[in-house]
Amino acid sequence: MKHRARLVIILVTLVLALSFALPVVGASAPGAVILCIGDVCTSPRIHFNQSLDCYLLGAGPAQWIGVYYFDGEFGIGCGPLVV
Repeated sequence: MKHRARLVIILVTLVLALSFALPVVGASAPGAVILCIGDVCTSPRIHFNQSLDCYLLGAGPAQWIGVYYFDGEFGIGCGPLVV
């Protein structure tokens, strides 16, 4: 019985750790370039996935430590830096 309880605790801890470390939530940030056609100007958005901890805490790009997935690569932070 103790072995089963220990296994459940380990599995729950693993699931929580993965959900806060892996990029699972879609996010977007404004692009660096503002496009103007005539009198209408728009800022394209960059779409990426970020870790659940950044999403729950309301962090923007480059705030706090998290993991994001953008353009086929992993990065550290809460989102890609857009300059």
